[in-house]
Amino acid sequence: MSFGPIRFTRIENTTGLPAPHPYAISSDGRTVVGQYAPGMPFIWKGQTQKFSPNPKVLDTYAQAVNRDGSVVVGRAGNAYLWKRGNGLTNLGKLTGDVDSFAYGVSDDGNTVCGFSETGRGGRGFVWKKGSGMKPITFPEKIRSSLAMAVSGDGTTSVGVFFNGQSSRAFKSVGESGVELGLPENYTDSSASAVSKSGFDIVGSATRKSGETVPCVWRGT
Repeated sequence: MSFGPIRFTRIENTTGLPAPHPYAISSDGRTVVGQYAPGMPFIWKGQTQKFSPNPKVLDTYAQAVNRDGSVVVGRAGNAYLWKRGNGLTNLGKLTGDVDSFAYGVSDDGNTVCGFSETGRGGRGFVWKKGSGMKPITFPEKIRSSLAMAVSGDGTTSVGVFFNGQSSRAFKSVGESGVELGLPENYTDSSASAVSKSGFDIVGSATRKSGETVPCVWRGT
């Protein structure tokens, strides 16, 4: 396999701030989001700029960006969605919880996933434009959950739930979560990213020997 010429572009430092650490890039490759330091985000479109969707909140995170870079999600007090030209939408939190954090966004920016903090753990959520934030539910009783990413088409979110001492990867179609299967010689798992269609999921799994390995669930 051969590749064409690769152009290297440095994300420049901003005077007086720590070096920027990129977290996510838009599908079209033109927008990068990340942090200078914990709670201090940036957005890069050929030039690094401080990013403050809610200037009243000092502890702010930019965690994910949609296909064309027009929507950024993360946390600014609660989970937020920022849209170019429209500004900040506070996504709120699940009833009775203390705060929330958005971790993933669909290509069109209309579906967001993340977790709502209960004070004793987290509850994975899916937020959709027009219907708001809903908890991800599971057939079995679980201790806590975290939705890490949402598919490009907005149909599927993935993440990890905790049940006693075990952690297991899950996928959720809408708000209905199900565990992703493991071979018998594995004990724990976590899902961190999902393809545009929702059928292919990447994450990690831990063998009974204690070794943690990267893995892909296909055709889920």
